Amino acid sequence: MKPTAVLAALAAVAGNVSASPAGGDMSPRAPTQNGNVWWHTCGNCKCNHTGARENFSGATDCMKISTAIRAVGLSRSGPYGKMTTCSIFTDDNCQHEAQSVGVHWGQTYGCTAFNQDSRSIKCYYNV
Repeated sequence: MKPTAVLAALAAVAGNVSASPAGGDMSPRAPTQNGNVWWHTCGNCKCNHTGARENFSGATDCMKISTAIRAVGLSRSGPYGKMTTCSIFTDDNCQHEAQSVGVHWGQTYGCTAFNQDSRSIKCYYNV
């Protein structure tokens, strides 16, 4: 196997190296700075997610979720001080907050369960 093919395969797995088939620049990519949220019908985030908002910065729009959702998984990337947080609401329009969840600097992922019948969610990265 050619060295560039090996590097391309490693880049696909690791996701942190730019590989050029022609043998071009192989420098590491800068880490992305964003937030992610996935919502789940199980309370431990170990089941498949039923919805998500990925790679956002700033505030998301108000997102409707099913009342069957029982947990959210959040991740963050970027320098310390940047956080991913979400507010969970009991109405469809992000008006009546029931719970706030988040993953803060020093952490990269967090899962939070809840049992209220939530209907919408709004998330923030570095806000």
